[in-house]
Amino acid sequence: MKELPEARIYLKNNGEELLYDGEKIEEVNGACDVILKSIKDLDRECAVVLSLSTKLKPLNYNKISIGTEYNVTIPIKNVFKPAILDNASYIIFFHNHPDEEIPYPSRSDIALIRKLIRAGNLLNIKIIDNFIAGGKGFHRLGKEIIDEMNKDLDKEDKLAEEQFIDKFEEKILSID
Repeated sequence: MKELPEARIYLKNNGEELLYDGEKIEEVNGACDVILKSIKDLDRECAVVLSLSTKLKPLNYNKISIGTEYNVTIPIKNVFKPAILDNASYIIFFHNHPDEEIPYPSRSDIALIRKLIRAGNLLNIKIIDNFIAGGKGFHRLGKEIIDEMNKDLDKEDKLAEEQFIDKFEEKILSID
């Protein structure tokens, strides 16, 4: 029988354990602190999702993607898979910018959050916050901006839905 050895790739993090604190974290802020600390000094971009219960209690975290020092590919389905399996009601999304001390969201970061909010709304799993970690700090979108994004997307979706229904209603009714 032939064997194929498994290659194991680890993130460089100054030799520290990534997310082990020794005690169970019961509050969102504590979970966010641990995750931010674990990704801020990585040498590559990494995306993490924190699944939360209906009472906003942390259920678990999942590293959903590891990229290069400049970007990370984040398939939308990978963001929500752990939340679905956890039966989560909410998620918080994290990623890092290894080349920035104090990171700010790029246009592609904002576009990604838009997609995540839209997908979360379809799945009934709400995005409640987004953090971007850097070497000396982090940027947080916060509930107010996420809520405002949600309202704008709701308006877009209602208009698009009406246009979609109008277009296909005519076509369906015109079929003999």
